[in-house]
Amino acid sequence: MLLLNVHDVIEIAVEIAASPILLVLCWWGWFHNKLPKWRAMVFLSGVCAGTVNFLLLWMWVIWLQFHYNPGSWRFTDIVSDVGIWLVLYSIAVAILGEGRYRAFLAISGILALLPWLPQGIL
Repeated sequence: MLLLNVHDVIEIAVEIAASPILLVLCWWGWFHNKLPKWRAMVFLSGVCAGTVNFLLLWMWVIWLQFHYNPGSWRFTDIVSDVGIWLVLYSIAVAILGEGRYRAFLAISGILALLPWLPQGIL
């Protein structure tokens, strides 16, 4: 039987739920923005990178559920490298960009980085 303490449950909930919720807020903000065109496109590219990272993570988790074998973990390096670069791009766009929703994008990127790291942080 798997026993989790409250700290573990909170950590898992933050890693799994907070990033997609913040991405939804970023998409909503992009559709309602008043930024100049080039800044809106830069922000859109960061939101797209965060969304692709989210989809990549969960597609990888589902694939691993049905195709797990000891050699399948070599594929983890490739997938995690792509995911980390997508997350870093979305964080860079949030830092260098302009707009009200870039803080949501930065926090989402930082939280989305946690599942890709091989060592625990929290």
